[in-house]
Amino acid sequence: MPTSPTMATRIALGTVALLSLAGVAGGQVSDVDDIIMYGINNDPPVELVRYVFGSDLLTTVGVVRDQFGAIPPEMEAFTYIPEGPHKGYYASSNYDAWTRSRLIKVND
Repeated sequence: MPTSPTMATRIALGTVALLSLAGVAGGQVSDVDDIIMYGINNDPPVELVRYVFGSDLLTTVGVVRDQFGAIPPEMEAFTYIPEGPHKGYYASSNYDAWTRSRLIKVND
């Protein structure tokens, strides 16, 4: 599955963030082959993708839908909360100049 230049840039920036956090968190840096990254491809259809650095494999997990079942436009700032009452995937959905951005919970 080809990636758009925007998606490739987001993956690269996310990688830099992950590697720097790994060094700060415990003094150990993970081998790049062990890192798996999730992201959102905004090209239609809007999909959650999984990238495995060790095998250079990009796979589609599924179409992104918000908590109401709608496919939100222009997803950014994708994050995951692993535990607690708000556990799940979240992202910012950015609309055009007439409407404000909103935080959405992505169904998992």
